[in-house]
Amino acid sequence: MARGTKVKTGRTRVPVREEKRPVVTAAQPAGFDMPRAQPPRFSDFEADTELSNALAAFEPEAVEPEQEAEELGYTPTVYTQTISSQDYGAAPTYETPDEALSHYNALLEEVQQQQAQTASVYNYNNYDPGDFARAGFSGPSSVGGQAAADRIAEYLRENDIPPSIEVDGQTLYFTTGVGENALAQTLGDDYSASGSYDVYGTAGTYSTVYTPPEGVFAGLNPYLRAALGVATGGLSEGFISATNIISGEADTSDFINVALSGVNLAQQSGSGGFTASSGSPITGTTAPRTLAEMAEAGDIVSIGAGSVGVAEEQAEEDSQRQAQLAAIEAARLAQEEEARRRAEEQAAAEAARAAAQAAAEQAERDRIAAERAAQEEADAAAALEQERLAREAEAERQRQQQIADEQAEAARVAEEQRIAAERAAQAEAARQAAAAAEAQRRAEAEAARIAEEARIAA
Repeated sequence: MARGTKVKTGRTRVPVREEKRPVVTAAQPAGFDMPRAQPPRFSDFEADTELSNALAAFEPEAVEPEQEAEELGYTPTVYTQTISSQDYGAAPTYETPDEALSHYNALLEEVQQQQAQTASVYNYNNYDPGDFARAGFSGPSSVGGQAAADRIAEYLRENDIPPSIEVDGQTLYFTTGVGENALAQTLGDDYSASGSYDVYGTAGTYSTVYTPPEGVFAGLNPYLRAALGVATGGLSEGFISATNIISGEADTSDFINVALSGVNLAQQSGSGGFTASSGSPITGTTAPRTLAEMAEAGDIVSIGAGSVGVAEEQAEEDSQRQAQLAAIEAARLAQEEEARRRAEEQAAAEAARAAAQAAAEQAERDRIAAERAAQEEADAAAALEQERLAREAEAERQRQQQIADEQAEAARVAEEQRIAAERAAQAEAARQAAAAAEAQRRAEAEAARIAEEARIAA
């Protein structure tokens, strides 16, 4: 929606037609049964034009019977003995009307799928025309149409989408895409049942223009009307204007025409009637003159001259229609500009988000790289420390090995010395023992000798 446009909204809800049921007030004759819906069967009745167009516009989305209503957000249409009104669920709401307007086509597509699902059940193959009439509907398409209008109208009201805007002095109404009923519910008291709401654009845009109803004589040939005006001295225009006033379709010119006709009648009654010398259409008591006679007398200059006002009115209508179309185009351009602005803002926000995301990702990569470098540095330092400790351990091992070797050598030398000492001691002891034994032997031998000598001597 273009910013700065003047909008007007209608918040009064149009009463929705309630479902009607046949009421039996008297006993039914024997053998008489109230017609009711029959099981699905082929029928000679063709779907009405609106339903055919709806079904031809798109393929309905299949709804499985086992799907729960909670999953769909509404209760799908199912076959029953009687036809009832449908509820397509609550309309979604958004934070701003612009956001809701940008999502309107998505909602419309969803509603059209719901209509198609309803049409697959409520049709002339499953029900008779009388079933729809007894339920208060004009035909199969009106059931889904009413439910669609209810949901679309609720969406427009709940999201504060104005039903009309003012563009260059022209009132443009919102094109719902589901018929006039949704617009009527949204406009409330501002809705006019007479006239027509003509659509000049796509759904979701302000491209509907209200056209007032035509008068009783709107279809009258303008040349014939001009000729009648000349032939009757303007009385026919007064009659047409009076008819417009009675029907409530009058404008300022109609009241002026009636007033002028009254003045003409007063003048004619004051002069005693028309006279031949005045060149009036009727001469006293003589017969009315023909159009050829009046043209010969100079009373009718040209049929085309009488149609100048009609041509001016047609030109004015064309100018008004051009203004309406220009207003629609201006609204469309404003909406496109607003959409472009929102797209640019969204793109800028997306670019900023992407840049922030990229910066965050880069920062994360840098952090990971720094952590990895620090870890690698720590690992290198740890490896160096391990190498140092290993070298020190190896040196310590070698020192300890050297000490152990030295101790072992010393122990070996000591052991050798001990063994040598023991051997020397053993040898000395053996020598001493041998010497003692030898001395003992010598002593014993000496003693034996002495004893022998003594024995001999004795």
